[in-house]
Amino acid sequence: MRYAPLVLIILSGCFLFHHEKPIPDTTKQHLIISVDKTKSMNLSDPDSRAIDFASALSVLLPPSSTLSALALGQTPQTLIKQKEISSSSDRLKIEKYLRKQEALGTSFDYESALNDASKLADSAQGGVPSFVLISDGYNQTKSTPDKALVNFQKNKWHIDAVVVTPKENVPILSNISEKTGGVLLRPDTLFEFVLYLKKFYPNWRLFKGVNELGSPANRFVVPDKTYRLFVIAARGSDNAYLTEANFSEDKKPQKITRYDSSVSAYPYRADKIPSVFDVTNFENPPSGACSFVFSSKPKDYQVWAMLPISIKADGTPETMNEGEELTIRLTVSVDSKENLPLLKAMEGGNLTVRLVSKDGVTPPIDVVLSPVSETKTPPQPSGEKKEPPKEQPKEKTDGKDVKKESTPKPSDKPDTKKETPKEAAKEMPKTEEQPLSKTYEGKVRVFLRKRADERFSIVYKAVLRYPKFNMWLCEQERPLLVKAATIPVTVEPATVSFPPCWVDEPSAPIQLKVKSEYPHKLVATVIESPNWVSISPTSGALGKGAEAQFTISLLPDTGAISGERRGTISFDIKTEDGNDFGKLSMPVSSFLLKLNLKKGVETVVHPGGEFEVEIGTPIEPSVPLNMEVLQKDDKSKINLMRLESKEGKLVLLVSVPKDAQEEKTEIKLAISPKDYKVKPKIAEITALVRAHPKLTVNPQEITLAAEKGGDYEVNLELTLDHYEEVELEAAVSDILGEGKHKLSASAGEVKVTDKLTLEPNKATELKVQFFVSPDIHNGIYQGEVVIVLKYNKGERETSFKVPIKLEIKK
Repeated sequence: MRYAPLVLIILSGCFLFHHEKPIPDTTKQHLIISVDKTKSMNLSDPDSRAIDFASALSVLLPPSSTLSALALGQTPQTLIKQKEISSSSDRLKIEKYLRKQEALGTSFDYESALNDASKLADSAQGGVPSFVLISDGYNQTKSTPDKALVNFQKNKWHIDAVVVTPKENVPILSNISEKTGGVLLRPDTLFEFVLYLKKFYPNWRLFKGVNELGSPANRFVVPDKTYRLFVIAARGSDNAYLTEANFSEDKKPQKITRYDSSVSAYPYRADKIPSVFDVTNFENPPSGACSFVFSSKPKDYQVWAMLPISIKADGTPETMNEGEELTIRLTVSVDSKENLPLLKAMEGGNLTVRLVSKDGVTPPIDVVLSPVSETKTPPQPSGEKKEPPKEQPKEKTDGKDVKKESTPKPSDKPDTKKETPKEAAKEMPKTEEQPLSKTYEGKVRVFLRKRADERFSIVYKAVLRYPKFNMWLCEQERPLLVKAATIPVTVEPATVSFPPCWVDEPSAPIQLKVKSEYPHKLVATVIESPNWVSISPTSGALGKGAEAQFTISLLPDTGAISGERRGTISFDIKTEDGNDFGKLSMPVSSFLLKLNLKKGVETVVHPGGEFEVEIGTPIEPSVPLNMEVLQKDDKSKINLMRLESKEGKLVLLVSVPKDAQEEKTEIKLAISPKDYKVKPKIAEITALVRAHPKLTVNPQEITLAAEKGGDYEVNLELTLDHYEEVELEAAVSDILGEGKHKLSASAGEVKVTDKLTLEPNKATELKVQFFVSPDIHNGIYQGEVVIVLKYNKGERETSFKVPIKLEIKK
């Protein structure tokens, strides 16, 4: 028994002088806590939640961090100045310092309080400063701390303001946190502690224990060489606190000492001190299955761990343009060979990345990751020293050092010890070294649902699953601002240009394709088009790998004005939910030609002349024409010369040689503009070659012996040799006698039927009447009957003359 006190002293020394090992990738912190200790806090915070929150934060601080604490009041005091946290005993002292301070008057000056906190940060030796201001927001001095905030804003230091007044607006605290980029907190839930865990420790190593469906509610597997295990509980109305922890499935839960060499907890005397939260920090917990026991059921609790595996996102930008390719690369590393199973567990679907809109506009976007490379060089965790290999002892022989070989000692008894699985594994031959890290990569293009910049969170999730146990979840977020860009909506063809065509024979329709790289559904609707085209359909879906197709057709219009026409086709592009996406316009043009040809043209031509055959109206606009003979009898004597426009008519010039015989020829011509490729117009002509009409007159001469005062009548028999009826017009020329006496009204007259219709090959009489005056002179009178035949529908004529000889006697 005499040695018992010595043993207690040795154990106590282990607790007091134990230094916590550093954690890889963890940055030392300098936590500066300013606590309102004015009398108003006794009313605003009767449960001492301010001290409760500040003390609990000290349990979460990483090793080698420092803590400073200011008591705010009329006479502010520095409770703790840059106290290094290197052991559980250091954390225990923090709670005691914060609890023993009494009230310091009725008010404090925020400007001075912030300046004091800023000075502590300026004088600190290393450590990332984190500022926590805990108050009820009662600002009796009415001073504004804007001047003091300048230094915080300059150094980009954030102040988190913790409000202990339940459900009240505290403008001054809100103003301080907002202007420095901090957050406004109320110490009511576990959220605040999770926030500081993620602030103090590298998120890529911080895993949360999550209850999976079907798994027991309080069982976890702790991987080998886990650095930290945190159990954070909201105690609830029964003041529940952690009492037992079991790190082996084979043993019963063991009661924990809330402060020893490897455990830090708040509050230290949880059974005596009521508090809102219960926080326990296990350093290097044993590996294997673990479970926890509370004094009663807590309101809520969470388990977090710093694991020997890291999930790092490399090179992700904070800002990008819409439509650009975003490359997301995750590197998964373990710290030692013992943790290779963790690396294996990350394969498959246990690594996910999702882009989540903070503005709630664009739906979540999942990114598929694939392994791209391996690294065989194991990363060395900070704080672990590699011991050099021990040399074998040497013995001197003749002045030379010789390695001493160890020889096994003979055993008196045979070795009956069974080989354990671990020993068997050590004796196995070494295999090729496995890589301790893997890199995964995924690429995605981000497209927005609205034409406005949008804020996203890139959420990385890594899951470690253990059968029959709960899983560990590492979840990280990185901000991403996607700037709205003009996502091209393309159309093929870019210009709708119809080839030249006739007004009454439109060109073939043109197929229009509208498409975009936008991965979601878009709707293109026609909002503008010329009245001389039709578009079908009037709207179509595109995007998401599809393209909208439209048929553009020219409308036939014989009354349309010829020449070039120009217009615009416009589409309104909207997203599936009706948001404006953009507009698309393209020019449309056509060139119209107008040529009207007569149908069934018939013409009669005659030997020995050139003739104009009207076949239609001139082409519009006026352009040279090509003429191709599609049909014409090779024996025909008719020569087709050219096309001409004359006085609003399109005529075909033909010539007929003198020796041409009568014929009937069917002619077919293809007429088209010389400089435009259009379907030719067809002109059909029936041409008849006819000789001049022949007329037989009997008698061929009128000879008449007449007496004075007598009346005489002579009938001429006319026979027509022609293919059709002919109109005849007859007249009598002047009848003159000797001495140029005329057969006149005073001396008599001659009458002739002036108009007749002659039928082919039929004799027709033409009556010529003579009236002789008694007073006429004697003698011979001569003249002629002029007969004019009009044919070819009156367009042509020929004439015949019948001589007259009249002898007047007594």
